[in-house]
Amino acid sequence: LERVSSVATFADQPLSALIMAGGGTAALVLCVLLRLVSWVDKSGSKACGLAAAVLLIVAAHTKVRGRKRDDPLAPLHVANKILGCAPTRGDVVHYYVATREQCVGKPSGSRAASTSSVQLGPPSGPVGAGS
Repeated sequence: LERVSSVATFADQPLSALIMAGGGTAALVLCVLLRLVSWVDKSGSKACGLAAAVLLIVAAHTKVRGRKRDDPLAPLHVANKILGCAPTRGDVVHYYVATREQCVGKPSGSRAASTSSVQLGPPSGPVGAGS
């Protein structure tokens, strides 16, 4: 679930763009298919009846699994393997930190007056020595 949320937030832009493009393509195909069905069958009664018949036949021929799974988290492990290229939250934090400036330079302008007593960098003398 962590990787799915990372994909949905555009943490990895190329992967997110591919998934959004795939979803858009699937929606386009579904719209075209429904448009064709509505063009062939104006009332929709025959198309709905045919779809219901296909669903009933598929449901009748599907075997129900009666045994318990050894690992109830197996589907999550499979999903994690599939989404292995998506970043985890730790990866997202690393990307964020790595793309930001890590060192603060000398303050300038009006900010210099408010931070003039703040020492930037390592201490100049041994710890405990008077200043």
